[in-house]
Amino acid sequence: MRFLFLSMKKLIIILLLLLPLLGVGNSLQAQHVISVGPMFHLNFGGGGKTQMSYGFEVAYWNAFGVPYGVDLGIDFEKGAWRVYSEAQAGVVYAGMAAGPYLEFKKDEPVKLGLQTSVWANIYFGIDMRARFTRGESRFAPGVYAKYVFTPGGNLWDELRENHESEDSDWDWD
Repeated sequence: MRFLFLSMKKLIIILLLLLPLLGVGNSLQAQHVISVGPMFHLNFGGGGKTQMSYGFEVAYWNAFGVPYGVDLGIDFEKGAWRVYSEAQAGVVYAGMAAGPYLEFKKDEPVKLGLQTSVWANIYFGIDMRARFTRGESRFAPGVYAKYVFTPGGNLWDELRENHESEDSDWDWD
């Protein structure tokens, strides 16, 4: 029964994290990209044994101009779980991110820390993550997959139209 309660609690937290996406669907334009998907990390350091963690992340990106984004995720590890958000900067294939995280462990106070990431990807990626809390640091390399979509329009059609237009800077004749 206790396991069912903990699983239900995790499900409610995930749904609450995803709730803000419901309000942005039709208001986003084609330059906005959202990606969602699972993440898997191997966690080293922090005074404990090496453990595998799994999670789910949602990211928003502005694809035109200066590429920037923000992510929101939840991460589960044996005996602990985390909620995090990071500001992101990057190019098409690689980037970096940093932001706060909260870690919850049984019979311990909640920890607030800083999480940083460096990643490379398209739809599948690798991620080098580091977490820092007072007096403790952890290194967590990982892999992930993302489903990418553009609410309110098709990003790839818009990119093609912009580069194939008669006024395009790419027309060198």
